Formats: sequence, C-alpha cells, structure tokens
Amino acid sequence: MALVQGLPQIGRKHIRRKAKFLLHARRIGDLLKQRNLGLKATLLLATAVATSSCSAPPASAPTGTSQSNSSASSPSATNSSEPATISPDPRPSQTSSSSRSIPESGPSGYADTPSSVTTEKAGKILSLADFFEPDSSWTENRFDVADKSEVSGIAAQVGSYGQQQTLELRLANNFNTLTMKIGQANDSKSSDKMLVIRVLGNGKQLDVQKIPFNTVQEISVSTKMVNALKIEVTAEDAENRDSKSVLAVISNVTVR
Repeated sequence: MALVQGLPQIGRKHIRRKAKFLLHARRIGDLLKQRNLGLKATLLLATAVATSSCSAPPASAPTGTSQSNSSASSPSATNSSEPATISPDPRPSQTSSSSRSIPESGPSGYADTPSSVTTEKAGKILSLADFFEPDSSWTENRFDVADKSEVSGIAAQVGSYGQQQTLELRLANNFNTLTMKIGQANDSKSSDKMLVIRVLGNGKQLDVQKIPFNTVQEISVSTKMVNALKIEVTAEDAENRDSKSVLAVISNVTVR
C-alpha cells in the first residue's frame, strides 16, 4: 500500500483499476467454478438416476416375467412330446329323447310280441309276430307244400314219440272265426306220418284234424268269446315207427 502511495497519481489510478479488474476476474472465476461444479454434479446425479432406472425392472414386470418363465420351464407345456390323456367322463351318457329303445328279444328270438291281436288285424293274414310268445322252434319262410310252391307260412319240425309244437293267439274275445291252412312240407324227412292238428279255445277242444303227406287241409273254427286260442301240432307214428320228423306248415291264418 505504501508502494502504491509513493507512485505518481496516474500510476496509482492504473494500478487500482488493474487491481479491481483482477478482483472482478477472480470473482467471475469463482462463480464460473461454482457453476461448473454445480453443472457437473447435476449431470452426475442425472446419469446415476438414469442408470438405476434402466437397470431396475418395471413394477409390473416381476409377476408377468415369473409367470412366463414358469410356463416356459413347466414340464406340462404344450411343447411336451408326451400325448395328453383324456380321462373318461364318470357321468352316464345321456341319449336323445327322440331315440327309441329297441325291445329285447324274447325266448323265440323275436322282439316281444303284443299281448293280444288287435281288431285292425281282422281279415288280414297273421304273421309269426302276431302270436303270443312263440317258441324258437317256429320259423317264418316260404315252403313247397303238395302242389303249392313258395307258400308263405309258419313252420316247425315235429317228430315221433309224442313230440308237440304249440302256437297261441290272444284274441281278447274280439273275433268270431279263425281260418288257416295246414300241410306237410315237401322236404319233410318222413312222408309216411300223419300230421295231427288240435285247436283249443280257452282250454276246450274246438277241432282236431289228421293230415297226410301231399295234402293241404283248410280248418275253420268258431272263436266267439275265445281269448286264448291254441294250435297244437303232433305227428302220429307210422307203422314202421321210424324216428324221422315232419315239417308242419301253417299258412293263411286269419281272424274275423
């Protein structure tokens, strides 16, 4: 300071100006340093925040990621080579209400026959299905009988020694007469036996006929107030008493 006071007036002004300039320059430098440090700190802080935010998973990611990873590593994934097994449904299957149940076959191998002949059958030729629970020995087909070929009828084998075949109709007291034709088929094992036909109504004999080979016999009986009508067929032994059978054929059975 003493040195400055000893200088000329012009020199002192110059030194003071220079000192002020240096002081202002120092202050500016300090401010720039402070600002520079602040900027660097701000940049460092922003970089740290950005880095941490990029490295951290999003809030909803853990659940979805864990689920996808678990599904990918699960042994039951769709890429498994093992075929899927289908367990049967324990519940009973249900059929359509529109479907009909098939009736069980009776002892004769036919579906259950009606309990009685309906009045709509009056005047029509009856079939084996119209008889009440026919035995399985009776069959329905076409046969040659005497001079008649391809006769549509109901037949059964009848042997010797009292063998008997029976057919039954349930008429429900609705008809007055029954007619039918009976003969021995041309391919019967025996041609020497007499065919015996016995017709019963409610347990009472209505008619009995003996029919030889090569003959077609027509039978007509009254069925008024008859419910159970039975046709019993046997073969009368021949003189030689052979064991050969006769094929009895009943055709054109009608009720009126």
